[in-house]
Amino acid sequence: MAGSDTEKSTPPGKIQETTTTTSQQFDLNTINPQASLKYGIVTAVNTTNSILAQLEQTNTTANSNIVSRIRPLGEQLRLGLRRSVQIYDARQYYGVPIVVGSAAAIAIVVGARRGKIPAVVMGGLAGGGSYVGVYGLPN
Repeated sequence: MAGSDTEKSTPPGKIQETTTTTSQQFDLNTINPQASLKYGIVTAVNTTNSILAQLEQTNTTANSNIVSRIRPLGEQLRLGLRRSVQIYDARQYYGVPIVVGSAAAIAIVVGARRGKIPAVVMGGLAGGGSYVGVYGLPN
């Protein structure tokens, strides 16, 4: 063998310690508080910057996914609102079918559950409400 048993093997990069009477672990002459503080600040800033970059990337990804799904829904909603406004503007042209249809529908439902007299009363109230909704209150 190349070495003897009396030699202590040390891992690479590690300095072999010798036993001395004075401990140099807490030697105040070798401690540099400015360098330690600067190293701590640099480490904290770098860690904070990397965390903020990851959060920004996650936020951007999430927002782009949400916006890409909401945009088509918004277009469909605008189209539906446009059509409903057109139908609402044309409601007076179809006033009679709306009033009669709502009165008849309510009368049928109430008549099936309560009887003829409540059906007539509720149908009349529904027709009156529909009339006010279509034509407005008379002046």
